[in-house]
Amino acid sequence: MPSGLKKTPTGYQSYDGNALKAPKLHIEYTEGAAWNISNAVFKQSFSVYAQDWYPVGVFFNPEGTKMYVIGEMYDRVFEYDLSVAWNVLTATYFQNVSIVEEEPEPSGVFFKPDGMKMYVIGIWYDGVVEYDLSVAWNVLTATYLQDFSVATQEIYPRGLSFKSDGTKMYVIGNQGQDVNEYNLGTPWNVSSAVYSQNFSVQAQEPSPSGVFFNPEGTKMYIIGAYIDAVHEYDLGTPWNISTAEYLQSFSVSGQDTSPQGVFFSPDGTKMYIPGRSGSDINEYDLVAPPPAGWRKIAFETEPPTPNAWNQLKREVGTGWKKLLFEGDGVGIPELTVEDFRLNPATGTVTGPEYINDQNVNTYAYTFIIGKYAEVDLGSNFLIKQFRQFGTSVHEGDGRFKIEYWDGAWHDWITDIAVMTYMSWGDWTFGDEITASKLRFTVTTKDTGGSGSHFNELEVKY
Repeated sequence: MPSGLKKTPTGYQSYDGNALKAPKLHIEYTEGAAWNISNAVFKQSFSVYAQDWYPVGVFFNPEGTKMYVIGEMYDRVFEYDLSVAWNVLTATYFQNVSIVEEEPEPSGVFFKPDGMKMYVIGIWYDGVVEYDLSVAWNVLTATYLQDFSVATQEIYPRGLSFKSDGTKMYVIGNQGQDVNEYNLGTPWNVSSAVYSQNFSVQAQEPSPSGVFFNPEGTKMYIIGAYIDAVHEYDLGTPWNISTAEYLQSFSVSGQDTSPQGVFFSPDGTKMYIPGRSGSDINEYDLVAPPPAGWRKIAFETEPPTPNAWNQLKREVGTGWKKLLFEGDGVGIPELTVEDFRLNPATGTVTGPEYINDQNVNTYAYTFIIGKYAEVDLGSNFLIKQFRQFGTSVHEGDGRFKIEYWDGAWHDWITDIAVMTYMSWGDWTFGDEITASKLRFTVTTKDTGGSGSHFNELEVKY
């Protein structure tokens, strides 16, 4: 992600920073996507076969830099380090702890938010086992403390979850095909648990294997190995399962036919599912598709302040979103502005010692042959057309081409002139394509006195 770009807690993308610090720009439209499983898109999977053939539960620390997998084959909790937060492909196995003496047939794992307690549930002893960790999030420091039987409610417990403050515990099971709710008199102390009520999920999943709640307790998610889907529920009263109402389901059968648990990132934009048939952890993004109609993907303003550095900003408000580029050298995000300045008349690049603006055309938008701007749409879309608006007030003879990505790069529109005020209007190009990325590459450098620049570029989905 380019320097200065940041993601808001609500799942929106906000852009504020230097656009030239990254080789490509990734534009995401995530409004309303968080916690909505209908927006889930499979991203990638990570094999845990080398540690355990049958993963039955997964958990992450709040930062997404630690992943924990519990396995049924070897009765251990495996700890992994993630070099890139929430990206399972960057996971590296670190260490493990055996829980076989307390539960020889585990089915789920959960950690206290500060990483100082670990909880394991299993179908051998039909109970929840509590451990203390002397070093937060380090499973090798886990020490058995106590356990709590749930056999009166469920003799085949498959997953567990806790309320954010540790005052409630939830157990899902195959025998009852339901979620059981417990009140804890002492937060995070399973010996203080008292059964409260249950909620049947049989209508959606007759073989449930995992349960998860969002941090506010207004959403509940269950997963099962019969329907092979995640099921989403709304809770009218937070953390009260008797107020749960089924909302929708999302199939994961394309990735695994025996899903064993479900976990979400704290912002609800990532979902993880351990798969027994694939011996892996499957990662999903929850992203909303762009709305129908024309979508701005690049836009350039009127001439900026002389010699202004290029900046990338995100338009706020509803409706179309557009990227605003201000300054010299638009459309060449490989260059780092701290290291380079551009002479628009010659196309030459000079180093940071070039501080005299005597030879710099202050209103030019330089094109360098072979440089490109790449836009990642996030997933495949049927792109119906491309259009360019002639909003420039400067002449120029720069030209560019557009390529698209569908697993490989292909030419789409091979030669387009940069529009000027003399061609004011709306030019539309291109046949229908299916693509997840677009690349705009400079083919002819401007030779005019005042330079050329991208005008308003849009694609229609």
